[in-house]
Amino acid sequence: MAMMEEKRRSNRQVIGLILTTALSTVFAPVAFAQANYSAADARYVTSSQNPDVLNYIVCLENTMSYPGMQDKWGFQGAMDIAQNECRTLPFPGYPAVPSTDDLARSIQECGFRPGDASPDMGCGAMPVAVSQSYPVQDNAEQANGIFAASIFTYCDATLLAKFWRVDVGQSKALIGNKILNGLGWNIPAILRSSRQAGNQCEWSDTGYSYQDAEQIASIWSLGRGVSEAKSKMTMLATAGHQNWVDAALGHCHTDSLVQDFSLPAGQC
Repeated sequence: MAMMEEKRRSNRQVIGLILTTALSTVFAPVAFAQANYSAADARYVTSSQNPDVLNYIVCLENTMSYPGMQDKWGFQGAMDIAQNECRTLPFPGYPAVPSTDDLARSIQECGFRPGDASPDMGCGAMPVAVSQSYPVQDNAEQANGIFAASIFTYCDATLLAKFWRVDVGQSKALIGNKILNGLGWNIPAILRSSRQAGNQCEWSDTGYSYQDAEQIASIWSLGRGVSEAKSKMTMLATAGHQNWVDAALGHCHTDSLVQDFSLPAGQC
């Protein structure tokens, strides 16, 4: 009996040592990250140049990439552990930088490195241009102003509202905040996901008038007239090609039909 108890005690000590060593390795994110993932790599996730933001991303990547972490806990579980572990790092809390939730969503959509996302996802931290700068004021007002100055349309906001399960007003503010925080580059990828999920815009989401539909019906020689024009205009808006309609209506240059999300408002 004494020998069995001694063996159990020895086994518990060995298991304790293994767990202590494993946990100390898992939760030593900064040291592990320095050898494998740097602030330069973190610039794939966000265009923010704030060193605290970049170091926070490095910490997340280090914790989540520990061998077996995601196999055991899944992506969201590993992200929760990483966010908890990295919460002690300094992190700015003002509108000009992405929030921790923004970063988590971005990483979920596009990963930490270029090879993590599908080639057609449009991932990679690139700035989205806006037509003017806005002073820091009420964050919702600022975000809505930036949305209005971007190339994203009310139809885009509707598609994202359905995907995010929020109202259109909240969707517009979220788009504005993404652009403000250096994450606007991944909006086209989220729009594609929304379309693939079957979400669509209505005619009322396009912002066009009955007269616009009449003009399109005439320009494109549509046999069913305004009803067919409205249907096609709505379909194109849903597909992200509202600029084709604008070009036909003479609202922009007809030689620039490919939507470029880095262009400022008023261009196609």
